[in-house]
Amino acid sequence: PQMFNVPEASKYPLNERRSFGGSGSGRGPSKACECPNCGHIAPKIRGFPCRNVKCPECGTPLCGSNHK
Repeated sequence: PQMFNVPEASKYPLNERRSFGGSGSGRGPSKACECPNCGHIAPKIRGFPCRNVKCPECGTPLCGSNHK
């Protein structure tokens, strides 16, 4: 990702900065949460980031996944 120091960032309008809706990966929100350690897949709960949910199998924080 492109990074700017503070004086350079002020040259760009808010709507053109990456943290304010700039070009993303285009995949949309995750469809499921997957454990990077054991592979357990849990349904994605809207409003709760996967990283805030621990795997029930091994206790590792989950990651977003587009697994259906």
